Amino acid sequence: MTLVVQHHKEKYNGQFPIWVIIEFFSMGMLSYLYADLKSADQKMIAKKSYHTSSVCLKSWLRCLTDLRNRCAHYRGI
Repeated sequence: MTLVVQHHKEKYNGQFPIWVIIEFFSMGMLSYLYADLKSADQKMIAKKSYHTSSVCLKSWLRCLTDLRNRCAHYRGI
């Protein structure tokens, strides 16, 4: 059990805020989470945090996921 998990289990009765849980997400999980958000939430996050469109941010997240997976799993290509 990590210190973060132990801390939240002891101090907050096992309640984990979303920003704590996301720390444990893979790139793929983060990409899918964003893709599954309501359109209005996607647009707000993309615009306020990255100054881009939701379509572009969704594409960036998928590309980063694919790049990460290629780097991690396909040596010698």
